[in-house]
Amino acid sequence: MLGSKRNLIIDTGLNQKECLDAMQTGLHELDVDLVLPGHRRLFRNHRERIAELKKHHRKRAKEVLQILDKGPMNAFQVASEMTWNITYESWEQFPVQGAFIKPLIA
Repeated sequence: MLGSKRNLIIDTGLNQKECLDAMQTGLHELDVDLVLPGHRRLFRNHRERIAELKKHHRKRAKEVLQILDKGPMNAFQVASEMTWNITYESWEQFPVQGAFIKPLIA
């Protein structure tokens, strides 16, 4: 515990919907000064970040549904038609954080 602030560490096995719901109903209400995520940058306004994540996931889900309107596809086929904001010419150049994707395209 630092001063009068509580330290909160969250590591859940929640699926994506459960995680987004938990952010909105539980984490959104907490008084948080600084977020120390397991990846990316540190940030202060957790409520703004929750809103960004929800917007991003709605946009991506809509994109997946539009792709699936073309017909049945597996996860690899859907992912190959999605838009990606990366500057790499191949998955081999992708940073280690993205290594979990490699088995999907091998």
